[in-house]
Amino acid sequence: MSKESILQAIRNNKPEGIKLPDLPISPPKNENLLATFQANAQTSKSRVVLMTSIPDLPQWIQENYANCNQITSTWSEYSGNVRLDQVEDPNALSTLDLAIVESPLGVAENGAVWISDREVPQRILPFITQHLIVVLDRQHIVENMHAAYDSLDLAGIGFGVFIAGPSKTADIEQSLVVGAQGSRSHTVLITG
Repeated sequence: MSKESILQAIRNNKPEGIKLPDLPISPPKNENLLATFQANAQTSKSRVVLMTSIPDLPQWIQENYANCNQITSTWSEYSGNVRLDQVEDPNALSTLDLAIVESPLGVAENGAVWISDREVPQRILPFITQHLIVVLDRQHIVENMHAAYDSLDLAGIGFGVFIAGPSKTADIEQSLVVGAQGSRSHTVLITG
């Protein structure tokens, strides 16, 4: 069989597509999504803080992140001293101590939050910073990943990621190291 006849046979072989199965979406079984989100986020080494327990946000950030000098925020309620609109080279963020970003979606079953290029102008931001605070409205927590994907509008998004806690890795000796390749700490600040 010649090379051309093999290539022609490949071109002619166009099997019909297989329809993906419909996944049944049942109503949420879990009535307390916030408690489930908190428990699973903490299992992923995240710190979960209710905004109602913080009387003065700038003071709370100063007390909890006292050693953080380079701070940026995409959340309208807090401004840092690093302006992302003036950062042209993402490598310039390598000295960033704290980033505060808002997430439009949290997932109770795994404690993950969704962050896309709608929330962060530099996609490296949640990973290059030493500490990450993600602001999440309790009304935007869904039960599971099925509900999460159903609620996402991905049109026009070039980058999006679910983040569950700070970075983690384990070596051959099965020793868990937190903060090895990304943020060393991950705090979810619950509002609403």
